[in-house]
Amino acid sequence: MKKSSVFALHVGTVWLALSSVGCGLIASMVAETAKRTESIEVPLPESGKCVIKTVNGGIECLWSDVDAIEVQAVVHGRGRTIEAAQENLDLIELQTGVNDGEAFIRVAVPIGISGGASLVVTLPKSLEVEATSTNGAIRTDGIVGGMTAKTSNGKIEIKNAKGVVHANSSNGNITVDGDHLKDLQVQTSNGRVEVSGNLEPGDHSVNTSNGAIHVRLFEGASPEGATSVTATTSNGKVIVNGSKVKSGSSHQLAEGKTAATLRLTTSNGSIDVSSVPSELANSETADNADNADHSKSLAPAPDAPAPPATPSVVAE
Repeated sequence: MKKSSVFALHVGTVWLALSSVGCGLIASMVAETAKRTESIEVPLPESGKCVIKTVNGGIECLWSDVDAIEVQAVVHGRGRTIEAAQENLDLIELQTGVNDGEAFIRVAVPIGISGGASLVVTLPKSLEVEATSTNGAIRTDGIVGGMTAKTSNGKIEIKNAKGVVHANSSNGNITVDGDHLKDLQVQTSNGRVEVSGNLEPGDHSVNTSNGAIHVRLFEGASPEGATSVTATTSNGKVIVNGSKVKSGSSHQLAEGKTAATLRLTTSNGSIDVSSVPSELANSETADNADNADHSKSLAPAPDAPAPPATPSVVAE
C-alpha cells in the first residue's frame, strides 16, 4: 500500500482532497471505517505499575478484584473504501505483556495508516497506572495506587482518587476528585478544570491557558493542617470562600498551620476556590463510597473523533 501525506479541506458537507506535486501532497479521502474487538488478559506486574498507550481512541480504567489485567479493545481502521479500511485495520496491533516488572498495553499504528483503538482496562485498584492517548478521553474511578493521565486531545475525568494524581491534556476539560490527594499536578492548554477533595501536605498546582478553575477542598478532613492557595488569572475574577480577592494573592482556607500549598493559574478565565467543613466532607465521602461500583463500566469510552487525514502517531 502506498503511504502518503494528505491535506484535506472540508467545505460544507463536501470533502475536497487537494494535492500538490511541489509539496508532496497526494489526493486522498478517508470515508470508510472497519472495526474489530479484542479481549486480552495481562499478568499482574511485580512492580505494581501498568502503562497504557493508545492512538485515536479513549481509555477507561475500571477497578475490580481480578487476578489479571483484563483488556477490552475496539480497534478501528479507516480508508477511502471499506476494503482499504480493512487493510489498514489488519496492520494495527494491540501489544501487551510485562517488561522489566511493568505491565504494558499499547496500540501500534504504522506511520501513514489511519486508525487507532479505544480501550477499557479492568485491574486491581492498588496498581499505579500511566495512561496516554494521542486523541481521546481518559476516564477512571476509584484509583488508590497513583494515576498519570495524558492526552493530546480529549477530556480527563479522575474520580474517587487517592494518592498521586497527574493529569495533562493539550485540549480538553479536566475533572479530579478524591481523598488524600498527593502531588496533584493538573495542566490543560484549553479547557476548564474542576478539583474537589482534600490534599496531602506538599505542593500542588492547577494550570490552564484558557478556561475557568473551580476548586472545592475539604478542609479539616485530615489532621495535617490547612491549605494555602495562590490564585492568578490574567483575565477574570478570583473568588475565595465567597469573597472576591486580588489576583495573585495568597489565602489560607481554614484555621491551623499550613500543610499544603496550591497554586492556581489561568490566562483566560475566573477562579473560584472554597473550603467545606470536615463534617460535611466526611458525609459526602461516605455517600460516594456507598454509591460507587468500580466493577461496572462508567460509560464505554467512545471512539475518538476522526483526526485529520495525516500520518498516525505510533504508541511505543
